[in-house]
Amino acid sequence: FSGGAAEQVDRGRRVSADQLASALAGRADFRARVHAFLEDVGADALIAPSALGPAPYGLRSTGDPKMNAPWTHAGVPAISLPAGSVEGLPVGLQVIGRFGGDEDLLGVAAALERLVLPD
Repeated sequence: FSGGAAEQVDRGRRVSADQLASALAGRADFRARVHAFLEDVGADALIAPSALGPAPYGLRSTGDPKMNAPWTHAGVPAISLPAGSVEGLPVGLQVIGRFGGDEDLLGVAAALERLVLPD
């Protein structure tokens, strides 16, 4: 491993069984809350910005993960669609679905893509 990956692996090796169990329980709880929210509001998906702003310039970074980390943690499907640009840099629209609802999410994303992207 190189760079930050080696550090992340090392940190992971220091996680205790109790810490892992707690993290997995938190993940299951958040996943259930996402599902319950979608059910309560009668929605097929959540929509959020893909990032806090436009993509960073250059190839050094993909930007801040604050907008996608919760969905990664919950293990729910999410997809980013191009949604225009700011000062020549792309911005995205993130679509988040239910756990196990990957195929449904792709359908929602395809419909949104037709609305968001110009012909």
